[in-house]
Amino acid sequence: MSRRLPSFTVAPRATRYLPWIAAALVLSATPASAQLGRLKKLGADLAKDAAKEKLDPKKETPSKPTESSASSSTSSRNTDLVLNEDRVALVVASLQPMLADATARRELRTVTAQHEEKSKASRACLETAQMKARANPMAIAQNAQKNEAQIEKLTKDVERLSEKMSAAVNANDVRTRVYVTDSLTVMQVRMSMAVLGSNCPVYYTPAPILDAQIKSQSRTVVSEDMDEGTFDPPAAAKENLSRYQFGLLRERIAIWALKQDDPTFKAGKLGIFTPEEEAALQSNAADIRKLAPLFKDGSLRWSTWGDLSQWK
Repeated sequence: MSRRLPSFTVAPRATRYLPWIAAALVLSATPASAQLGRLKKLGADLAKDAAKEKLDPKKETPSKPTESSASSSTSSRNTDLVLNEDRVALVVASLQPMLADATARRELRTVTAQHEEKSKASRACLETAQMKARANPMAIAQNAQKNEAQIEKLTKDVERLSEKMSAAVNANDVRTRVYVTDSLTVMQVRMSMAVLGSNCPVYYTPAPILDAQIKSQSRTVVSEDMDEGTFDPPAAAKENLSRYQFGLLRERIAIWALKQDDPTFKAGKLGIFTPEEEAALQSNAADIRKLAPLFKDGSLRWSTWGDLSQWK
């Protein structure tokens, strides 16, 4: 439902600014706040572990289930979840290729949180400016005239960027489209600021966030689970561990890593380690500690197994 503008009279010269006056007054979800909403969704998508059921060991079948001995071997693996030194080293080594992406997600989450905080302050400033403008509509026309040169320049910038956007869409140039969209957002908010007579800060979205959007939008199939079926373990892991076995051993290693920083961390039976298991984990402690921050904030998967779904 549209919001009615307060009635007021403006000089003939100011009528050219009426579209911007209207936009500035009725703007309830500004481009800046809309951008903030997108960033929140991105941060949430990058941070969450998709809520998926863990693989049921009963569903774990050999690739060629023609021999009863193979089925028996799989069942035996799925009940053998003991951590020994070789297994700990194997699982930790298998995770190394995923560290670069996990670290990038962690850094992206940090950048996103910082940008959200600045955008929140910017939105609050804009809302205050809108309230003042509604209380004194005539000031808007005066501001528009006063800032005529700035508005004219921004208008030309928007027209130029709009043409660039159109070309990017026609060429399916995702990178240009994402970056130009962000620039258009900033320009449009700045024009509203000029009409409102406000100097609220407006921020461009940091490049790491835009680059993440480009990667997401460039996918042929976009999944809520960023690691859906993407884990390709080394041959040694497949030869020595079942999919279910690897998932539980990884989970136990992550729990041990988290308990080192927080002994009160609740993990149930999976977090109970025998003296032999403790020794095996301690022997690989240096490498495990490097994974701990990524386990802790969810950048490196451990508690859900979507990344193992395609492990054959």
